Amino acid sequence: MTRILAANSGKTGRPRGKPWPKGKSGNPAGRPKDGESWAHIIAEVSNMTTDDILPIVGSNTTLGKTLQGLPREVQLKFLVVVRVMLSLLTDPNAGLLSTVLDRAEGKVTERIQVDDIQVDGLEETLDKVYGRKERGGSG
Repeated sequence: MTRILAANSGKTGRPRGKPWPKGKSGNPAGRPKDGESWAHIIAEVSNMTTDDILPIVGSNTTLGKTLQGLPREVQLKFLVVVRVMLSLLTDPNAGLLSTVLDRAEGKVTERIQVDDIQVDGLEETLDKVYGRKERGGSG
């Protein structure tokens, strides 16, 4: 049995599919500290204006010079949306449009209708799995 456990265990020292031992964490580093997760950073930067971002990137850098040409009191997320929309106007891109619409409206649910499907042995397999003796009744 020890050999099986050793073969099934990876770097974690525990059998695959088994819970962590009591008192031992599966994520010893824990979740990112507040303000260090990608989601938090993206949200924070999205809410900044160009005036907020310029001191971070520097006004003499290529990015800083680009930012100086943008409106100063507008949050970055609005500028990004405007840039994407203008890009769609000047160079239509089905992938970009689909991504924007999925984000704005939600993904469209695809429905598939199957009227008649034949699978060899399906009835027998269902009878074996569900223990049915006859078809057509309730249940």
